[in-house]
Amino acid sequence: MRVDNPNLIVDTTARIRPMDLVSSSIITVATATAVFTLPIKYPHFLLRIRDLVPSNDAEDLQLRLSHNNGATFDSSASNYSWTAIRLIPAGGGEGSATDTRFPLTSPGVPMGNASTEGMNGDVQLFGANQTLVRFHASWQTNFLTTTTALGGWVGCGRGLVDGPTNAIQLSMSAGNINNARIYLYGLEGL
Repeated sequence: MRVDNPNLIVDTTARIRPMDLVSSSIITVATATAVFTLPIKYPHFLLRIRDLVPSNDAEDLQLRLSHNNGATFDSSASNYSWTAIRLIPAGGGEGSATDTRFPLTSPGVPMGNASTEGMNGDVQLFGANQTLVRFHASWQTNFLTTTTALGGWVGCGRGLVDGPTNAIQLSMSAGNINNARIYLYGLEGL
């Protein structure tokens, strides 16, 4: 069935695949990491992070990758390449061709840990469970800095280790995650 309107065209026969909730983690007690396996059914994922507050002031949230279902996570100095831009009054960008992680908040202007600070954001994960395509990620996060200034962080990165990525790990740069709601959605195709 097709419905036409000068302002809107809707094809009700189109099959749009919704996102499937794969996993979630509600953190209410300080924890060092949040680990998610990436089911082979999905090549792409959306990671939603809500109301994350670190245990320590002046930290950044980081993402690491695993190729062995979470038994270990890549943390060598040449496993990640990324670039990002800060959206704060001081502005600026950061990046690394060889890093130990993807920073999901700005290392140059870290977030605060007061109950009114913390961060929210979305991370898109591409090429999971693929052998011929290296893993890519893009992120957009907003957070309050240690001086309660609003900060934004938009970036993208690429895993530099061959092999399918089948698990991810979220952790703070030094301390724990005190509170957070984290949701992982699988996407069969984009």
